[in-house]
Amino acid sequence: MDRILLLSASFAAPNACLPHRPLVMMMDPKHLFKKIRNNIIKSGFGKNSTRLLSHQAGFITWDMWVKAYQWDHATNPSEVSRIHHVLTDEHLWPNNGQKMRNRLAEDVLDKEMLHLFKAYEKAEGHNGGSLNGAIQLLEATNILVANFNDCRPITTIEDDCRKRNAKALAWFTSWEDKVMAEEQITAVIKWTKLISQETLLT
Repeated sequence: MDRILLLSASFAAPNACLPHRPLVMMMDPKHLFKKIRNNIIKSGFGKNSTRLLSHQAGFITWDMWVKAYQWDHATNPSEVSRIHHVLTDEHLWPNNGQKMRNRLAEDVLDKEMLHLFKAYEKAEGHNGGSLNGAIQLLEATNILVANFNDCRPITTIEDDCRKRNAKALAWFTSWEDKVMAEEQITAVIKWTKLISQETLLT
């Protein structure tokens, strides 16, 4: 489905019990986080990589997550002193069953992962600039992970949570728009540079 058609579609349905209050459908955010994480896992320069996520700020590859994790363990051998102390091998090398666990996906997209990347970027010095694309992605995903795990109700359209979500969505939309505007590459290459279309449309 074209994204324009999706955005113009209605996600509201009649409410038989309270006709004056329509039902609003919402995609499962937990599933969306897993899809984002799975797209990053597939991104890289290796022969088995099916994507190479490419943002204007730089490449986004799973190897970056692996190296940040390994750097944290090498720099902070004690678990309590690690920057992202809940990360395990299961997060970085999940099997098919582990890929279904919500928490394993959220932990690599949350605020703690963003903090780890920023510390790793600083430690890398001049080479840290190669992490800019991944850091920008985490600046968007950590907002979504935090907001959709917040149990407090949204009672007004002016709620700050909605504004933060809109900012994260704008980042993903801008990324897609800029890649799709590139005239020198084919459509197939464009889609390998982006999060999968199924994820973007969700």
